[in-house]
Amino acid sequence: MRVNETNQEDVRNWIKLRLARNLDTFGAIRLLKVFGSAESVLEGSLSDLARTVGMPAAEGVVAVARGAADDDVDAALERLLSNQESGILTIADPLYPAGLIESGLAPLLLFTRGNESLLRREATTICGSASADEEGLRNAEFFGKAISEAGMTVLVPSEPGIPSAAVSGALSAHQGVPPAVLLASGTARAPREMTGLLKALLAAGGLLISAELPEASQSDASKILRDGLLAGFSRRLLVVEAERHAPILDIARRAAELGSLVGAIPGSIHNPLARGANALIREGAMLVETLRDLGIENPTPQK
Repeated sequence: MRVNETNQEDVRNWIKLRLARNLDTFGAIRLLKVFGSAESVLEGSLSDLARTVGMPAAEGVVAVARGAADDDVDAALERLLSNQESGILTIADPLYPAGLIESGLAPLLLFTRGNESLLRREATTICGSASADEEGLRNAEFFGKAISEAGMTVLVPSEPGIPSAAVSGALSAHQGVPPAVLLASGTARAPREMTGLLKALLAAGGLLISAELPEASQSDASKILRDGLLAGFSRRLLVVEAERHAPILDIARRAAELGSLVGAIPGSIHNPLARGANALIREGAMLVETLRDLGIENPTPQK
């Protein structure tokens, strides 16, 4: 959703809720069900709010309603109003990924930059090592291109190596679907090493997604949140290359627990970069050599 003069006050209220201390997504949803709108929640009395979400969260809502986070709210709103590529999705928006909501990992808001209509398409997440070897990069590029040409959105984290190669593959696809990148920073603060690639992605009709305010820098906490979203965002997750104790393995296992199809590309027992993927396969992940191994039986090219 793009922000304009018509909806900016409603967006302001949603951002205030997002910044309320001690209020998680489930609490915010309960308040919205009881009060009907973000504006009405912010107008609620401390006692009425506390009856729904408890006193600590109620105090957090009252604080933002009285202006405690106005500087951050104003900065986010200014960015959304001034950049026509930028947008915001509330958890009530029809474009908000249903799978993410069902996973229980959904943040109250997602901030976007680029083509939000990609969220209507089925997505496949590709993850792997930031220090991949040539074979891993070729595999990531191959599957990025193939998935894009099959009519699906390739979703990757904002990392070099395997994720960047998958984006390059998707961008090279013939009549393919543009890719999407999940950021650990705000959409206005993409990693410097990926600046050129992300510019090409946006120019091709791709999408940047973040749970952070647009101007937020990457932090340890934001990376943890981003990794959680990776686990729940799509119904398929492919690990191309990963070291034995790489964080992506925990993401893949969590995705499997949530019911996603998790696949991994096997590698040589002598390659340290293959040990994580091989471990996932031993644990029950799908051994992937083709799209069909990911459950993509009848690839349909993008029209």
